[in-house]
Amino acid sequence: MRASTSAELARLDSRIAELKIDIERAGTAVQAFLRQRTNAARPASEGGEADQRLQEPERDAVAKGQLYHTLLRRQQEIRNQQETIAPDARILSLAATPDRPSSANPLLFIFPALIAFLICGSLLAVILEKLDRGLRSEREINEALGIPCIGLVPQVTQRDRTRRLHEYLLASPFAAYSEAFRLIAATMQLASPLRQPKVVLITSSLPGEGKTTVAVSLSVCSALLRQRVLLVDLDFKHPSILRELGGNTDQGVLDLLLNNRPPAKVIQSIPELGLDYLPINRCSFDPLALFAGDELPRLLHQLRGSYDCVIIDSLPVLGSTETRLLAAMADEILFVVKWGSTRRELAQNALNLLRRPGGSPAQQLRHVSALVAQVDLKKHARYGYSDAGEYFLKYENYSSRPSGEIRLL
Repeated sequence: MRASTSAELARLDSRIAELKIDIERAGTAVQAFLRQRTNAARPASEGGEADQRLQEPERDAVAKGQLYHTLLRRQQEIRNQQETIAPDARILSLAATPDRPSSANPLLFIFPALIAFLICGSLLAVILEKLDRGLRSEREINEALGIPCIGLVPQVTQRDRTRRLHEYLLASPFAAYSEAFRLIAATMQLASPLRQPKVVLITSSLPGEGKTTVAVSLSVCSALLRQRVLLVDLDFKHPSILRELGGNTDQGVLDLLLNNRPPAKVIQSIPELGLDYLPINRCSFDPLALFAGDELPRLLHQLRGSYDCVIIDSLPVLGSTETRLLAAMADEILFVVKWGSTRRELAQNALNLLRRPGGSPAQQLRHVSALVAQVDLKKHARYGYSDAGEYFLKYENYSSRPSGEIRLL
């Protein structure tokens, strides 16, 4: 405030000095004009004009005089105001410069924060685990569904997906994928050694869980065990085996059921895989009558005498009446569960539809076995189930690299 008033006084002093000079000049001009007027005699007409010219410097002098007096008053007011300026604050004590931070050391918060994060992370993991309803291990399937799980089929990496999975099984006999199907085939033989040949029905709860891939790969693996294998496609809504194996659908299983064709004229042989394949024609009518009649049981009875193993790829159980009818004709049912994706409620509802009437609840599902497909071995090993999936991941090099040359005869 003092600096501002001092600057204002300096400006007023300069302005007052200029006005003082201007007033002196205006007064001098008026006096000179009056002397000229008194010394020279002029007519009356010119006298009026001279008075008018005299009025202008007089008004100018009066105006500058008034402004001069106004500035003088303003100058005096500012000087009086400057004398009364006093500070609104005063120093009680001088602040000392601190020699250490005012807050605590941030390193001291690392350990408590780590404990808090661990507790929150553990709670979140427990909540997510409780909300996860997917099936992943043999133990979970046995506890939730009440049926045995005979194998885990691992995923094949994108690096190895340059060919179809059944071709990969033949080209890499010691890979985890191939070992899984050998284990499944051996388990099925050990479980029922006296019931050969038999009809194996492969189904699932919903589409997209891998039942067709399982059916083709299991057929190829069974053929490697020197069994006469027939792969039958009875998924009349979305037949997929033809896409996997190739061939044609000029004639199929519907020709055997409707036109009484000989099976030898309809069944297609695939020598490179060592198995036979019975495709399905495009169905333009309701096939329920074929499944509920005597034609299909008669055909399966005929095929039992010609083959050691008849593997049927059927429709998913939920939303399909035909699969329930096929389940009554099969000796064994492989129920495919997609790893971590198939919810246990869906699987339980599907198994309820596969129960055979009569007998105890355990005997109603005695012919059903589960199979976990598309297993992510890295994630599966983190759960610590200590099953075949952990073995496939940790001892992959031991299984995939035989010490000597092996020849398959």
